[in-house]
Amino acid sequence: MDLLGVHAELGHEATAEEIRNFGADKVIIATGSMLNCLKSVLGINRPNLVFARDALMGNT
Repeated sequence: MDLLGVHAELGHEATAEEIRNFGADKVIIATGSMLNCLKSVLGINRPNLVFARDALMGNT
């Protein structure tokens, strides 16, 4: 990822304010959760949300 200029923050609990202030073009949040457990997550149906599996398979 260093060769691509990608910065990764690992093992850090980020607040919404930190994420906004960081100024990133894109933010990837990897939680290791299972798809069937996400149904109750607020905003799960937003059009800008992409699941990792879909992104990796080119289904975005």
